[in-house]
Amino acid sequence: MDLLSSKNYEFKLITPLIMAGAEEKGIEFRTQSIIGILRWWFRFYKACKVENLGRLKEVEEGIWGSQKKAKKFWLKIEKYPFEESDYYAYLRINDRTREIKRLAFRPENNTFSLSFKYFGSFDSQVEVERTFKFLSTFGGLGARWRRGFSSVMWTEALFSGSNLDEIIDEIKKILELNTFRFVNNNDNNFDRFMNLRNASIYLINPKNKFWNSWTDAMDSLRDKFYRPLKKMLGIKFGRASPLIIQIKKSGENNYFGVLLLWEKWKKFNDCEEFTENFAKKSFEIKDLKVC
Repeated sequence: MDLLSSKNYEFKLITPLIMAGAEEKGIEFRTQSIIGILRWWFRFYKACKVENLGRLKEVEEGIWGSQKKAKKFWLKIEKYPFEESDYYAYLRINDRTREIKRLAFRPENNTFSLSFKYFGSFDSQVEVERTFKFLSTFGGLGARWRRGFSSVMWTEALFSGSNLDEIIDEIKKILELNTFRFVNNNDNNFDRFMNLRNASIYLINPKNKFWNSWTDAMDSLRDKFYRPLKKMLGIKFGRASPLIIQIKKSGENNYFGVLLLWEKWKKFNDCEEFTENFAKKSFEIKDLKVC
């Protein structure tokens, strides 16, 4: 298979990055973990662009590979994030009152870069870079990313807005949401997992300002949003939580939160009502209104 193109991509760590191999309590930056979460974000947006789940699987395997097909790219970690032997992420959304922690990569001024070599057709590069944009805007690379950790941002998709409305405009341009066209389909199988078609997305920060650090953002979202929400719902969230909390950065020390809610969740209406009413007493919340 002939080489089509080669490109390096740089990412910034926004919150502590938790990633490990067989030794779960250790720390290891791994290509397998990177590819796994990229496939998740590819499905997240691509579900809106295909007619049925079978077609989604076919397109995914054509780029990301399967047991029968090779990937349409070769990935190498060009630069690893710098590693310390004594830096820990406090779990339960940065609850430092409890000694529940894991080794992590420190986010401050920490970057990594990935080298991709593409084969086959130019479509593979387009799809991978679009996946980067969704990951960078809404997600993380590694463990505990649904609860604020492992947030990363692609340096070609950074924000500079001075308020949430400006950032929403930037997001729509980066993700091309102003011209994004959803393919109509009647396949209810798409309802089985969170994707752009069935996710409500909010940006959140303190009223009329940003947080000054990722720790301020995480602590505030934990105490004033997440725990009151859990108490109101009277439930525990599992690993594949229908609620995603992420933290992103705009400009110099301007941090804000991103919330994704799975609309097919049985508690969605209660969670949405809480987000749009109770949480607004403490936060400014903006609905991205993707569709």
